Amino acid sequence: MDRNRDSIVHFEELLRILRDLESHKIELYEHQYHPAAFGSFVVVLGRAHERAKFSWDGRESLLSISLGSFPKKNAPAAWAHDADIGLPNGHGLYAEIASNVVQMFAI
Repeated sequence: MDRNRDSIVHFEELLRILRDLESHKIELYEHQYHPAAFGSFVVVLGRAHERAKFSWDGRESLLSISLGSFPKKNAPAAWAHDADIGLPNGHGLYAEIASNVVQMFAI
């Protein structure tokens, strides 16, 4: 795929996840996308006081997952690394994110 097509797929898959999570009150808190860096991205999903950060390293084909607790609305992030998952060529990347969100927030 070319970079433009990869970007389209990225946003379509993210939108699909967000639509699936909407009824569970799971929101998007942060999104960074770097198409020139092998499609690497960071997405933070969650609720007001608990969030999950998914960092995709497109070059290394590695998804890192961290959990964050936010006892106060404007408190700085306190992230705890949870897992690293290797996904060769990104196969199953968005399904992995979606399934982890379901498990983390027990929806």
